[in-house]
Amino acid sequence: APVSSNLSKERPWTGGVGPVQPGRGFQGEVEAAVAKAVPRLQSIARSLHVAGGAGSLQEWSELWVALDDLQESLYLRGSCPDGSFLVPLRSMGLQYHLCIRQPESASSYMGASLVDKHIMSHGAFPDCEEAVEFLPARSGCIVLDVGANIGSCSLLFARLGVRVIAVEAEPVNLELLRASLRLAQPPGPQFANVSVAAVAVDEAAGFVWITRDATNAGNSSTSSVTDTSEASLVSELSTPVAAARLDDVAEAHAGLLGGSLSDICFMKMDIEAAELRALRGAPRLLASQMLRAVHFEFVPLGRDGGGGVGIRGGRELLELLAANGFVVYGHGPVLQRRVYGPLEFDELIARLAAVGKLGTSLTALRPR
Repeated sequence: APVSSNLSKERPWTGGVGPVQPGRGFQGEVEAAVAKAVPRLQSIARSLHVAGGAGSLQEWSELWVALDDLQESLYLRGSCPDGSFLVPLRSMGLQYHLCIRQPESASSYMGASLVDKHIMSHGAFPDCEEAVEFLPARSGCIVLDVGANIGSCSLLFARLGVRVIAVEAEPVNLELLRASLRLAQPPGPQFANVSVAAVAVDEAAGFVWITRDATNAGNSSTSSVTDTSEASLVSELSTPVAAARLDDVAEAHAGLLGGSLSDICFMKMDIEAAELRALRGAPRLLASQMLRAVHFEFVPLGRDGGGGVGIRGGRELLELLAANGFVVYGHGPVLQRRVYGPLEFDELIARLAAVGKLGTSLTALRPR
């Protein structure tokens, strides 16, 4: 479907540089820097050749300046932001590079993150491999990564040759995600394009407050405060960010990737108990028969009895998926790896509520 030329004005979260092929941005900058420097270097070299190598001090100075400019153009291109560093990841036999926070950044604006710490310690993030297990083998598929964090799963999907819509609203995670897309990448299968949606997804368009967890940026949460006069209810670690319906985000960014909403075959969701609000804003996406699986974090209650989607909200979420033709598949270690029917939803919710954040991934599968 064609994308309106006014789309970025109507929906500012669709603006920016457009879809990016990981690694290509760095390569393009290198090519541009070389293209700018080479003619100048050739001109100086010809002058030195005519002079038999005994050029004037000015000519040698010009050569030094030209080489210095080239080095400056290339220096740290595609590097990670201050307070972060590049790490190599290896998942499913595939390698790629990612920007993660330095441990020393915990006391800075970047904060700390358990995702970053796990990647630094293990060189991979297991949640991504679990999600890939349910990725349909379909040509032309688009993956919707809602809560892309710093991009560990988005880049893995792209490395697998699948186009990705990476939805992320937390400012520092977004900065690291975009930086990772510009990194030089190791040899391997060609990356597919990634389109970044810098927006929170909610049941209605507008804005929400995103509250950062100072000890774990990956645990940041959103609240639907629609009146700025209520800002006093939100902590000083909160920031207002644009919010949009998931259907609108999916349709717009699928178009930017050269596809349509019906090309989205898989969705991964990890948005800290905002999954229900997001899915309420996605009736067309959930009704699409091409959407074969939804892999999502499911936390009825946090360890302190709060911080989750809630018992009632958890049941509504599962029933919403069931009403759209999905069956719910459980994962260990708390649940058995099998399908749970609607009559078992209460038992499933009770078992997960009892353990808080442990064993919280579920996958909604559309039977063939």
